[in-house]
Amino acid sequence: MKCELYLITSKKSGFLKRESCVITFFEDEVLVTTISKEKLKELYANSKEETKASGGGFFRQMVNASKVLSEYADKVSSMDIEEIKKENTEVIKKSSIKKLRYRNYSEVVDMENNNTSKSEGKLVLVLDNKKMKFYHNYRDKNIKEYINKYLK
Repeated sequence: MKCELYLITSKKSGFLKRESCVITFFEDEVLVTTISKEKLKELYANSKEETKASGGGFFRQMVNASKVLSEYADKVSSMDIEEIKKENTEVIKKSSIKKLRYRNYSEVVDMENNNTSKSEGKLVLVLDNKKMKFYHNYRDKNIKEYINKYLK
């Protein structure tokens, strides 16, 4: 079964610390794949080695390193449910989600004062026994529509 939607997010993992996550939405469950610090280092190292092997220099390595997280999320979204569960994944049954809240990322530019204020997007899953908060940089209205209809 293919995922219906996936999001690259982050969650708090301690005082001033965050972990990256890939949230994949399926018809009957939501999978939250947390990308550990070790996994991220491994992904960066693999990207660096592949770039070096293909003859890329320092700047090419930096550009490819910036794409590591999105490439990993693409890989996870194309996996089968059982393959995703083998990663560092938490399975949330759709029936255990009591409420889903989603707010888009926003950016307001004040031209008079030459100032920009940004507001992180937020996804909150309220479950039977806990609340999970995730932060993101998506502005797409289609995502909001999908999430608003997901529990209906």
